[in-house]
Amino acid sequence: MIDYLKDEYKYIYLFLIGLVVGYISWNLTWQTVAFSSLIYIAYFYFNSRKKLLFFSIGYRLASSYGIILGLINSQTSGFLIGFFLWILYALVTTLPFILFWSNSLKLRLILFIPAIIFTIFPPIGLVNGASPIVSAGIFFPDMGYWGIILYLISIVIIGFFGKIYFSPLIRWGLTVLLVIFIPYFYQEKREKFPFLLYPIQTSFNFQFDSSKAALQRIKALQKQINQSPHNLVLLPENIIGYYDNNHSNLLIWKKLKQNKHVLAGAHIYYPNNNYDNTLIFIDNNHFEVLYKQRFPVPIAMWKPFTESSANTNLLNSNITFMIKNYKVGVFICYEIYIPYFYLQTMYEKPDVIIGISNLWWNRTTHIINAQKFSLMLWCRLFSKPYVFSSNRTPS
Repeated sequence: MIDYLKDEYKYIYLFLIGLVVGYISWNLTWQTVAFSSLIYIAYFYFNSRKKLLFFSIGYRLASSYGIILGLINSQTSGFLIGFFLWILYALVTTLPFILFWSNSLKLRLILFIPAIIFTIFPPIGLVNGASPIVSAGIFFPDMGYWGIILYLISIVIIGFFGKIYFSPLIRWGLTVLLVIFIPYFYQEKREKFPFLLYPIQTSFNFQFDSSKAALQRIKALQKQINQSPHNLVLLPENIIGYYDNNHSNLLIWKKLKQNKHVLAGAHIYYPNNNYDNTLIFIDNNHFEVLYKQRFPVPIAMWKPFTESSANTNLLNSNITFMIKNYKVGVFICYEIYIPYFYLQTMYEKPDVIIGISNLWWNRTTHIINAQKFSLMLWCRLFSKPYVFSSNRTPS
């Protein structure tokens, strides 16, 4: 249908439609994530690289606006820098499909695979959030890596034969109907967690947190956990703040009841003032680092060649750890968006998945929705039970 519009308007319309697709995909329900598949379908349906560019850029901008607003709200960047990073993200994640596009439909069949590879794996894969590939968890639940393969084969078949045999209006109409109706034939598949890990949701504002306020927060959490009927609890990302064996908050955790055990997010600092964003285990006599975040959010946390930067641990072999004889995989905040980390983690064959996040800096529901949808759909794809704990925006 876009083909029949005047040239001076069609690219604006495509950009706006891309915005709508991006918003619907990541702000409504887990089923509407299926709309992100239209980005892959567009690779085959559009007859020019420029149309694909405008449509894809619109999708990328709408699917990531919460992160950029968060960078600005948290004073990590000003408006101009935040806007520039937002545009740069959209261009970088769109670039492989633009470069690997051809006027020949048959050649596109071949080039589609390297385009996928370049967007999923580093370096571009490290910033490729809101990837349509997560939709494999909607259409092919429980099938793991084979589900991804079947999903991509389905995209190729629909794109190739839809382009050949149907007019633009009919092929787009049928494709939209597929992504609307097929997801509702499946109910959410939530595997039962093999042991009781209770997630505590919090709403602390960390922006101007003094040491005294941090200690008060920890005291309140310690008291809440002691009064809870649950003996193993999960706390959000960085809820503990700075933590080491000599730190005063260790004295607070010594007051935990003997049968209480805590998994919590914390920062572990080093002499150069850089730090690891971690998940730690705490009981009333010790703590242990279970997991170090592989890739913190760029600019806001990972600041190359500067002090006070979160460390990257991309070569970290400790992707999983054991609790109660079960292998556990972990995703901390930013990692929850990124397909590469799911592929890496699922290769280790974890029994359960943990997600933790700290969202005090965000003033929209976009980020929490996108994290929930991503975590749920990847675990649905690989038949993994999961539990999620977040520190949300204070009301």
